[in-house]
Amino acid sequence: MTIDGSVILSVDLESEFLSDILITAFDKSYGGCWYWAIPAIEDWLKTDDLLDSMGSRLWWSVYIAEREDSSGNQWTVTRGSVLLGIQRAIEEVYPGVAQAVIEGDAGQFDATLADVIIQYAVFGKLVYG
Repeated sequence: MTIDGSVILSVDLESEFLSDILITAFDKSYGGCWYWAIPAIEDWLKTDDLLDSMGSRLWWSVYIAEREDSSGNQWTVTRGSVLLGIQRAIEEVYPGVAQAVIEGDAGQFDATLADVIIQYAVFGKLVYG
């Protein structure tokens, strides 16, 4: 006898967790998305008044455009967008995402995995790399 089914887990992710993924994706020194994304405007980064455990301001959103896109598409990627990207990556069973979320460890999101999350958030699928 075979029993098939699914399990739905609910995990609360803190603002710092989601902000850390934005930082890993878009930090100037190591951001995982800069090979396909560019700042859409000069004032492309928004932070809020919340501080992380290190005393730095949490990232709220980034405003980006596609590097090779001549159509002018631009996106505001927020912490809510990151959450959506995580959900999509889990639905697609992308390796490492569910485990990092369940463990509550944003440190498991390296530049490559943060890029994956942002692509799922922006495009709904993986477009690059």
